[in-house]
Amino acid sequence: MIDLIKSAGLNGMEPVELYIWLKKYPQSNRKVICYCNDCGKERLLTYDSYHGSCHSCGTIRRYNNPDERMKTGIATRKAIIDDPTILERRGEGISKAHKDNPKLWYAAHEASRGGTDIVTHHIAYDFNNLGALTIKITRSHHGSIHNPKGLPLTERGYSLID
Repeated sequence: MIDLIKSAGLNGMEPVELYIWLKKYPQSNRKVICYCNDCGKERLLTYDSYHGSCHSCGTIRRYNNPDERMKTGIATRKAIIDDPTILERRGEGISKAHKDNPKLWYAAHEASRGGTDIVTHHIAYDFNNLGALTIKITRSHHGSIHNPKGLPLTERGYSLID
């Protein structure tokens, strides 16, 4: 729903003038203030890009509707079949973003690995039986054992990871 009073003030017009203008030029790129029909969030858009629902509500509506979800999945698969380089380009974009921001990479890496999955930690190495002398601990605890806080890898010169 468009708020004509606020939108008119934004464009320096009277509400009636703005209403007539938008009806006369439906592809107008004048700024309008509108409210989402579902959640009521206020948004600033151009008139030609106006939809009744905000992006979040539209996405939720499509996800909750099995037919719409199926259409989205089919379109995605078709796009990948038509242009197989999409996945490579997506990967390159993610790699570039992670190279520019190492903290983002680390957070994504930890999220994908999980910090609560169980790993095997060697208490001591028996090279004749590599499965011996191990305990099962969480990955986050394992990382804190091998990479203790206080002494960075650059000063230590080596990693303590198995």
